[in-house]
Amino acid sequence: MEKEEVTKRFNSAGKHLKTAGIALISLPIFAIITYGIISQNPTDTDLLDNIAVLSSVMYGILLVIIAGGLHSAGKRLMGVFSENDEINSVQTSQKSLDLAKKFKDSPITLGKLDVLGQDLGKMKWDEAVKICKEIGEGWRLPSKDELNAIYENKDSIGGLVSFEYWSADEYDFHNVWTQNIDNGKEEELSKTSKHFVRAVRSK
Repeated sequence: MEKEEVTKRFNSAGKHLKTAGIALISLPIFAIITYGIISQNPTDTDLLDNIAVLSSVMYGILLVIIAGGLHSAGKRLMGVFSENDEINSVQTSQKSLDLAKKFKDSPITLGKLDVLGQDLGKMKWDEAVKICKEIGEGWRLPSKDELNAIYENKDSIGGLVSFEYWSADEYDFHNVWTQNIDNGKEEELSKTSKHFVRAVRSK
């Protein structure tokens, strides 16, 4: 996102927050004024009824203004952050792909399995599947059993970190099997969480 657009969105969010802030400050001011009128005319039932109706309307309007201001400001700020996340994700994916292509011709061999000599970073499952496929030449995420073989041979493979790694095996629609390389714990985790990636290919 261009710097000017970011500035524009932040300024717009600031205006909406300012509007919400003014409305929020108005609530106790209106309450004080109402209390003053009532305390001076405690027996005027018609006046009290009118004040009750007016108070309900005014409080409703002020709450709508506050809610609208916060919602609009949130939308503008989220637009900035979500677009920045997308840009960062693309940059990370490209770096991971460049790294994979650098190491793909010198894999570590485990029986009939080639293991890439370097992690591809930490990312969501869909990104991991995509990057491994883009390496070409049959590179992919390891199956649950292949990932366990990586865990069992972690010392000879080297370069692995003591956290969860993605497998290719889905637990259900939303979750995928992972394995902690430090302690070997297998766990189903959300596809939208971020974990480490080590690509493999069959020989």
